[in-house]
Amino acid sequence: MNRNEVVCISGCSSGIGRALAARLAAQGAIVYAGMRELDAHSSLTGVRPLQLDVTRADQAEEAMRAIEHECGRLDVLINNAGVNVIGPWELIPTEVVRRAFEVNFFGAVELTKAALPLMRGQRDGHILMVSSLSALVAPPAGGVYAASKSALEAFAESLSYEVRRWNIRVSIVNPGGYATALDVKSWRPSVPEGPYAPLTTSLGAPSAAGAGSAEEAADRIIKVLSEPPGRLRHPLDDTGRRIFHQLRWDIDREPIARAASGLGWWLNGADAEDGQP
Repeated sequence: MNRNEVVCISGCSSGIGRALAARLAAQGAIVYAGMRELDAHSSLTGVRPLQLDVTRADQAEEAMRAIEHECGRLDVLINNAGVNVIGPWELIPTEVVRRAFEVNFFGAVELTKAALPLMRGQRDGHILMVSSLSALVAPPAGGVYAASKSALEAFAESLSYEVRRWNIRVSIVNPGGYATALDVKSWRPSVPEGPYAPLTTSLGAPSAAGAGSAEEAADRIIKVLSEPPGRLRHPLDDTGRRIFHQLRWDIDREPIARAASGLGWWLNGADAEDGQP
């Protein structure tokens, strides 16, 4: 990251988003900290607070208009806003599943779509998606969150191929166990008995013992922002690197995408009439 780069981060009320905003601002970046409730910025200094509920397309568009008006550019967009749902699928109401997707997936889609015209116009930018190791290995009672993050990763991978010709880079980071408010504020079923009782009674608030802090996660994400272009996906810790290796998730998937889609000409920056056989 360079000083004075313009950064927009969603989900800055707490956790990794808040830590990212504080650290990047301290490094000299111009940080727009998006949050649903602006009162949450009172103890977050050196940032420009944005009213940003990512489930509202109008607020995403207004945020980008404000950034363009005040700075004329956007160097980095970090899609961090997220909610967690913990419990077996059979006990989770459909409206709770939809809410998770509205924030974790559709929110990132809407904010990214609002930012792309500005980045395309400047022919530069970096879009970073905060995903999860759950997107790679979905645990029991964690399927809703995992499904929403898997959708986010498919969106990011496809987008990375689409916007490369405008020098827009897309990155995915996969945090593992970090002690944030995400789990504490999770939706959980309140069913004390029944066939899932042994599972649901084990789903108390997780212990922070042994978990990394939001600040540690933020520092590792900032390193990803500073790396040269190349990889799409980035594990943040030893657990993530081990899972990536076991799943062979660290292989280069682009040759597969080129062969399967027949759209290598687009990835090469050519026009259809010039690039197709």
